[in-house]
Amino acid sequence: MDARRIKKEIEFHRRKIEELEQELDQLAQPDRAWIPERFYTAYHALAGIIIGAIAAWVALAFNALGSEILHRDPFRLMKYYATIFTGDLTEANRAAALMVAIGIHTITGALCGAPIHVVASRFFPGRGLRTRAAWGVVLGLVMWLVNFYGVLSWLQPLLVGRFYIGEIPVWVAALTHVSFAVTVLVLQPLGAFDARSYVTEHAASPDPRVESRH
Repeated sequence: MDARRIKKEIEFHRRKIEELEQELDQLAQPDRAWIPERFYTAYHALAGIIIGAIAAWVALAFNALGSEILHRDPFRLMKYYATIFTGDLTEANRAAALMVAIGIHTITGALCGAPIHVVASRFFPGRGLRTRAAWGVVLGLVMWLVNFYGVLSWLQPLLVGRFYIGEIPVWVAALTHVSFAVTVLVLQPLGAFDARSYVTEHAASPDPRVESRH
């Protein structure tokens, strides 16, 4: 055989091998197309909305349970919340206003949960359960003071002529906000996302397409 032709064939096959090796390396790498290089704000905001809605219902459940233990109306808190929109409740609008109040309570919890989860995941990741719970207590008390005395104390009288929601016992209002904030921060790790963890796990498990070539 012609030595020159043999050398050309060797060179051709060498290039083919290099191309196949490059393709193999690409298949072995995790798919980075969708992985954000920075903090995944949109994901954490969505996770916070879901966790906030859950926390709103947890707070409502604790409030209803506490009211039942004290032989009070378990929906007393929601009825007071309903006065924000309807003023003094009558028998005619009581049921409808109660449903509206529960809906608004859930939506408000979702909207409040989003920024709390984003901030906790972005600036305070990896905190222990006790630390998160303690900060939840502090945050809940701050939210209660701001909501009741910074906003509603003047907004509700302006809208309906009376600060109805201020008639809720102080400890009930405070514990409702605290239970909400604590629940959001306790559940925070469930909604956290770290792209670096995904890359590590993905790289540790080779692509099945690569395995099939061996």
